[in-house]
Amino acid sequence: MLVTDLATGRSVTVVIDDRGPFAPGRVIDLSPEAFAALSPLGHGVLYVALSW
Repeated sequence: MLVTDLATGRSVTVVIDDRGPFAPGRVIDLSPEAFAALSPLGHGVLYVALSW
């Protein structure tokens, strides 16, 4: 799946497993490595587009 940060346009390809999301209101939880490819880890929550 391709995950694209709507604010920056940066994308990362991830593999989906059956865990999570672990917080209400979230669609997907990313690994720290995938998140860091999109934005600095300190940004917390991102708005993303998902493409299969």
